Amino acid sequence: MVRPLVALLCLLSFSAVGENLFRITPPTAATEFRYIWQLLQNIRFYEEHNYNVALPEGKWISDLKEKARRGDLTPDEFERYQTFFSQHVFKPTDYERGQQKIESSFKRLNEFVVFVKNQPYSWQFKQFETYQLKLTLYGPGGDYDPDNGTIRIFTTPTGSFKQYADPAYTIIHEVVHIGIEGSIIQKYSLSHAEKESIVDRIVLLLLGNKLIDYKPQPFGSSDVANALSTIEDIHLLSDRVQQVFRKNDGQE
Repeated sequence: MVRPLVALLCLLSFSAVGENLFRITPPTAATEFRYIWQLLQNIRFYEEHNYNVALPEGKWISDLKEKARRGDLTPDEFERYQTFFSQHVFKPTDYERGQQKIESSFKRLNEFVVFVKNQPYSWQFKQFETYQLKLTLYGPGGDYDPDNGTIRIFTTPTGSFKQYADPAYTIIHEVVHIGIEGSIIQKYSLSHAEKESIVDRIVLLLLGNKLIDYKPQPFGSSDVANALSTIEDIHLLSDRVQQVFRKNDGQE
């Protein structure tokens, strides 16, 4: 049951939306290739966790992936292929439709983020006045930088997105990642699966009635998911995470 005070805060949160909380930054050829290089350097992690990572097409990228798996990428290859990418692959117009679709969802996104940020947490949910959105044609779908509030989101030249037709789903997921990174994830040294489970539970419990197509990641932690079954569990997230660890360590 949702307590009266919580219900009132929820209502006020959805109505207290002011200026836009998001800014979109289209990539340059240089920034996009640096991201591709970062993806290649981490390709073994993505493959181990069954992420579907979009990369440019062609034999050149297949060769680089093989070298990345062996840890054999070199600075000379970075310079050579960055030039190739800039001259033969990168097109600024490929990002226009995705940007337009994200901008059309700003009103809903602002409402969702204000609602999530204004919950009566007993722990610190990290917030930014503005979240910077970086578009990309590559990667697993989205990622984030908790130090500066940057969110990278995948799109296509036709304006589609990974996992969901509505980009708000992925953006909210990454906003929650940023919010819990320091006070929960780093504090308790959580695993990748535990981290993703917490994010999924927060989104589902707080916004499940708004983001009705949201689906939890398949590799999450059942222990964490089972410990977070109510909105109050999210408000007391730090306590709940500690309880899960104590139980797993045989201290309860």
